[in-house]
Amino acid sequence: MLIDPKTLPEDIASLKQTIVGMVSARAELEQKYRSQIDYLQERIRLLQKELFGRKTEKYPLPEDAKQLKLFNEAEVLCPDAEDEEAAQTMEIPAHTRKKPKRKPLPKDLPRVEVIHDICEEEKVCACGTPLCRIGQEESEKLDIVPAKIG
Repeated sequence: MLIDPKTLPEDIASLKQTIVGMVSARAELEQKYRSQIDYLQERIRLLQKELFGRKTEKYPLPEDAKQLKLFNEAEVLCPDAEDEEAAQTMEIPAHTRKKPKRKPLPKDLPRVEVIHDICEEEKVCACGTPLCRIGQEESEKLDIVPAKIG
């Protein structure tokens, strides 16, 4: 609140009264702002907790609470079923699965053997001894030839 120095009263008592009024107005305003800051800080904390906090299953609103009871029939009818299940559990050893194998192509299909070999100079080591074949890969691929009219 700005006060023009020309309009201030000349006597000390009225000046003191003006200052006291300004201080109390400032204190009220400060209290109002402090409570608003506290409210907003609490709201930020709750929103951060909701956004970044631990998540659990959310229950439906109270008007939908009857729906919770719909799927609880088995537990209501047989409350000690969980105890019996826990007593009857047993360990089963794990098993290994076999890799699925592709069925071989029929024997009556024509086959073309293709051997990818290196040249004779590369079959000899730098020291002069011949190199031996280490491994071999075999594969069968089905080649589809479009039908011919004629």
